[in-house]
Formats: sequence, structure tokens, C-alpha cells
Amino acid sequence: MKFSKGNRKLQKLAMEKGHKKAHIVSFDLPAGHTCPGAKDCLSKVDRHGAKPIQDGPDTKFRCYAASAEAFYKNTRLARWNNLDDVRLALRKGVAHCASEISKVLPKHARIVRIHTSGDFFSIKYMQAWIMVCNMHPEVQFYGYTKSLKVLKAVGELPANFHLNLSHGGRFDAMIPTFGLPVAHVVSSDLVALTRGLKVDTTDGIACSSNKKDFALVIHGVQPKGGHKLA
Repeated sequence: MKFSKGNRKLQKLAMEKGHKKAHIVSFDLPAGHTCPGAKDCLSKVDRHGAKPIQDGPDTKFRCYAASAEAFYKNTRLARWNNLDDVRLALRKGVAHCASEISKVLPKHARIVRIHTSGDFFSIKYMQAWIMVCNMHPEVQFYGYTKSLKVLKAVGELPANFHLNLSHGGRFDAMIPTFGLPVAHVVSSDLVALTRGLKVDTTDGIACSSNKKDFALVIHGVQPKGGHKLA
């Protein structure tokens, strides 16, 4: 298992929060392959990069993380290695998996984004992360999820884990039952404005104790013909 240094967005977050770039890290899994709730953004790349990026039947916009895996072999392999290690650890139990993740968590980490790629693919996997959060109360953890059935099964989250629901998934009907902030992907700042949503360009909103819905403006390479967002 291996944590990744912050991408450009997380580097901006570091500046916003007054941290060094190295203080913000992420843990990533293969896009699409670990996203049971994905619909509007469902895209995935073959583990070996032997096939072109594949969009789902209901894809409205291409997952930025999947595009990165298509372009960067080392990124793709690192995420698959993480998934292999997580699955192996989970065979020995949730507590063992949490311990293995904790062992590789950088000592200098102050903010951790759980998944710039991938999602909580099982109840046991999410339970492992909850244990990691409890093991490191000095660290702020945050993320986004469409795995709402998994979230419902695990129950209450630790105070240092700020989770945002990601609209546009297979289980959107469950969103109102959680009372958590919802991230909406929009085509432009203007669309966000007309919908009364503040755009989060640095993850500053996502990692805070914000309770209001917010917007993320679409970015990255889109399928032939463009995205299907309004």
C-alpha cells in the first residue's frame, strides 16, 4: 500500500490551509473498478492498459481519475497495487487492514483525502478506514462517495472524517437520508451560480465541517462528442 502526494488541487488546499504540500496526501484505488455506486461518471481503464478507456452506459462525463490512469502507467499500477494489498489485508480482517493502512500513513500527514480515485467498494473496507480515522485523531480525513449502501451499513462516522456525498450515482435516492453535504458536478461556474451552489476549486469546502451542498466544475478529457451535462 502507498499513499500519494497531493495533486494540483490538494497542493492548492495546502496553501489555503497553511500547510506544507507534503502535509496533504491521498490514498487511491482504480477508478470505476472500485466504484459500485458510479453512474454519471462511470469510466474505467483496463489494469494493463491494453484497452481504450471504457465509459459506462449512462456516463454523462468522463471520470478525471480514469483519464489519468489511461495516460500514466505508473499511476494506474500504483492504484491497482493498493487494491491488491487492501484485498489481501481484508482477508485477515478489518482490524488487520486498518493496521496495514495505518503503518504506511506518512507521519507528516495532516490532511488525508481518502480516494482522489476509487470509492468504498465494500462495508469491511469502509470499516477499516473508520478504524484508521479513530487511530489518528490528529489527522483530518475527508472524501467523496457514491457508495451510499455501504455508508448506510457502517453507521456513524468519526468526528475527524468529513464525508461528502457525490450526486450522479446509482443510489441518489438515498441522499436525503444522510444529512451530509452533496457535491454536484456542473458544466460551468455560471451553472453553479444559477443553482445557488458555491464552487469548490481547492477541496477547501470538502474537507471542512461544511454542511451545505456545493459544486465541482467538470474538467479533464471528455468522451467523443463531449459531456452530457446541462
